[in-house]
Amino acid sequence: MSAPRTWIVDAGRAANAEGMPRRALPDRPRAPKVQRGKGYGHRGRPRTQSADADEFADLMRIYREQVTILEPIMEVMRGEEKQLAVLRLLRDVLTRPDDIGARQRWLALVMAGRGGEHP
Repeated sequence: MSAPRTWIVDAGRAANAEGMPRRALPDRPRAPKVQRGKGYGHRGRPRTQSADADEFADLMRIYREQVTILEPIMEVMRGEEKQLAVLRLLRDVLTRPDDIGARQRWLALVMAGRGGEHP
C-alpha cells in the first residue's frame, strides 16, 4: 500500500505569468463606452425617420397592394410620419412573416385603429 498523497500549493499555479498573484496586479483598464450610431442620442424610442425615394416607392407599392386594409387605418392616422410608420410596420410583417414582434405590433396597431389613434 502506498502512502497517502497530499496536495501542496504550487507557487506557479497561484501566480500569473509574471510570477505575481492576481490580487497584486493592477486593475485591468475599463472597456471603452459603447458608441451608438446616429439617431440614438436621446432616450426612448427613436423618432420616425422620413423615407428616402427608394423606400418611399416601396412603401407606396405596398399601399397600392394592400389599400383595402390600409385605407381605414390611414384615415385615423394623422401626420405623414405616423402613416409612414404604419406602412413600414406592414412591410416588416409582409417581408418577415415569422417575426412575432412585428405581427404583435401590427395587431396592436389594427386594434388601436378601431378605437382611435395609435400612440
